[in-house]
Amino acid sequence: MKHILLAVMLIMIPAVAGAQTLIKVPLDYAKIQDAIQAAADGDTVLVSPGTYFENLNLLGKKITLASNFIISGNFDDIKNTIINGSQPRHPDTASCVLMISGEDRTTMITGFTLTGGKGTLWLDNHIGSYYREGGGILMENSSPVIMYNIIRENEALNRTGGVSAGGGGMRMDGGNPMILNNIIVNNKGRYGAGIVLNYTSAEIYNNLIAYNSGGDDYGGSGIWAYAGTNAVVINNTVISNSSLKAPGGILFWNQQGVIKNNIVRGNTAPAYPQIQLRQSSSASVTYNDVQGGFAGRGNFDMDPALNPVNYYPAPGSPVVDAGDSGVTFMDVAGIQPGVPMLPSLGTLRNDVGMTGGPFARLLPDVPVSVNEYDPAPVSGYQLMQNYPNPFNPSTNIVFSLPQAERAELAVYNISGQKLLTAAEGYFEAGTHRVAINMNNFASGVYLYVLKAGSVRLAERMMLIK
Repeated sequence: MKHILLAVMLIMIPAVAGAQTLIKVPLDYAKIQDAIQAAADGDTVLVSPGTYFENLNLLGKKITLASNFIISGNFDDIKNTIINGSQPRHPDTASCVLMISGEDRTTMITGFTLTGGKGTLWLDNHIGSYYREGGGILMENSSPVIMYNIIRENEALNRTGGVSAGGGGMRMDGGNPMILNNIIVNNKGRYGAGIVLNYTSAEIYNNLIAYNSGGDDYGGSGIWAYAGTNAVVINNTVISNSSLKAPGGILFWNQQGVIKNNIVRGNTAPAYPQIQLRQSSSASVTYNDVQGGFAGRGNFDMDPALNPVNYYPAPGSPVVDAGDSGVTFMDVAGIQPGVPMLPSLGTLRNDVGMTGGPFARLLPDVPVSVNEYDPAPVSGYQLMQNYPNPFNPSTNIVFSLPQAERAELAVYNISGQKLLTAAEGYFEAGTHRVAINMNNFASGVYLYVLKAGSVRLAERMMLIK
């Protein structure tokens, strides 16, 4: 925690200290949007923990919109300060956040969970057609900083009134946003379920982009980049995204840019499951750990041995010290000479993935996410026996909900101590499957518990190593 607190303070304090006014929500204003409306350039809108059912518009303000995380460095402030976009005033403006008025690098959003957004029906001026985009965040001709957020369970799926829908996590067009140190998981879209870049430059550093799904129309469920001049994708972990059309992980389509020092593995699609450079794309693809391999200097294909809770590599992982050896890509130096600050490992040479490089910071733990969903109606709450059982170290848990609602699936020891949150959030009615990995736990009997409203269901499972 000391490492992350120091890192956050070094980056964030200038924004707060230089603010003309510190506006607090809900102390000064009950709604975040009202606080944004009242803010002047240079102000900081500081939001206390809570769930805010709002669909925000930054209005071009040069402000910092932040949770208490910028002061506390406590990950709970990220998890518990929630902007939920599921109750929009108009169904065609259902993004959690709009940044569509020329916001620049002096505009920052940091320290939130963004969830429940369903995208905004938006005119693509390049071709004159409407698309529903940006479930979590929609950006147009803007260059803000988006950092230290959890962007999860948003979607862009509804094609009503438009050609298609994409950018479940976020969509940007024009400008040059900086996207770093975010967790972008479990979003859905007919293209670019995680991130869409459309005719734009962007700097994308040290994000976890995982378990996003869809790709029904144009593929690319991790990062989908089209016709931009310079997309910089460096030191990200892009894993377990699934697409019904190629590719699964990263698509550059008539796109220029750099793909460097990333882990790109476990993504699925009918073809090009990990990376595809389509048509006239011109990109440098180097020093990546790509499942199945990819041509380019320094690229390799080795299991990174990621922790299933926080997706950090284990000591001795082949991604440690395997990135570009250039000085500009070095890990952050720690107190001991030649040893990096956590989460980086080994020496100061770049670690491939989100834990390496000059922007690497500790991030919140991430529960393994729901990776299958069947919307068929069910008659009641159900929690099935895990399979396989006994297991080592991975197993699957299936549960069903008769209605859309918030739910939690967690693992406990037999003494009742919670060990792992396997899935948590707002779930549609139907049947869900969760894959969990308990590699870091000892053999024994464990309980897994489903909580939804007043309902509590539990089953036992056995881990044998």
